[in-house]
Amino acid sequence: MINQPATPRVTIGMPVYNGAVTIAQSLDSLLAQCFDDFELVISDNASTDDSVRIIESYCQRDARIRLIRQSFNVGANGNFSAVVNAARGEYFKWSTCSDLCSPDFLAHCVTILDTHPDVVLAAPTTRLFEANPDDAMPYAGDIEVMDDSPAKRFQRLIETIKLNNAMNGLIRSAALRVRHPVIDHYMQADIVMMSCLALQGKLALVPEAVLLRRMDPRTATILMTKEDDIRHHYPAPDLRALLPAWRLFLGWQKAVSQTPVAAAEKRQAYHYIAKMCFWERGRLFRDIPDGIASFLQLSRLGRWHASTKRSPSP
Repeated sequence: MINQPATPRVTIGMPVYNGAVTIAQSLDSLLAQCFDDFELVISDNASTDDSVRIIESYCQRDARIRLIRQSFNVGANGNFSAVVNAARGEYFKWSTCSDLCSPDFLAHCVTILDTHPDVVLAAPTTRLFEANPDDAMPYAGDIEVMDDSPAKRFQRLIETIKLNNAMNGLIRSAALRVRHPVIDHYMQADIVMMSCLALQGKLALVPEAVLLRRMDPRTATILMTKEDDIRHHYPAPDLRALLPAWRLFLGWQKAVSQTPVAAAEKRQAYHYIAKMCFWERGRLFRDIPDGIASFLQLSRLGRWHASTKRSPSP
């Protein structure tokens, strides 16, 4: 058995829900890293398949792996936050149970963060595949945000990010802990979290293609139906599902207010949020009657879930 370092430099956090079909391949790619000073924290989100059995078999072989079992499904964002809360490393990486990392992924990213203190995230260049990793194709939209101004980085991140591959890079753990929860409970909260990172530092792109991301309707939210996307975030009907556009814009405002940057930079970021609100005013207005209709419908059915009073395990 491979022993666990006393205080690992890197924590890899893997949120899992019903990942039995792909998780072994993902775990093998992580355990094959040439940079091996890491712990792997896996949070199982009350899976109903063989995920836990597979994870436990890996735990018996490698002491670097820790398993957290959620007693109920806390939603995707809650599970992503749970692995950060349990992390001990100076640097942190999210890794899904469906994607694959090249053996030198961590080595490239650690080198960037060690040598560039102004960089908060080393983002992977990505190749996309559906079923067979050998068929992976380059993705042209990976981002690098290297402006000196925090407000300009905030704006550039929001304007350029499409697929959030950068989230799967290596991040300074202290930068993630500025926020609580790390990823809030609404759709697109991962983009808000990324904008918070951009306020704190630069996002550098690893030039080598070190991430293979699986793209199918079961694993990629951008390919899910609207109903599946909602269930992905809210396993039971939840008040936090209402007014998604308002929650997104308020999330950006919260990100700016929570992040320790100069007052002048905050003002510029708030000004950009105000402009976005004006540009998206139709979306915000539509949110209100849609939210009222959804609330009344589900209230009549008595289907609201009490998850607003619960929080994921640490």
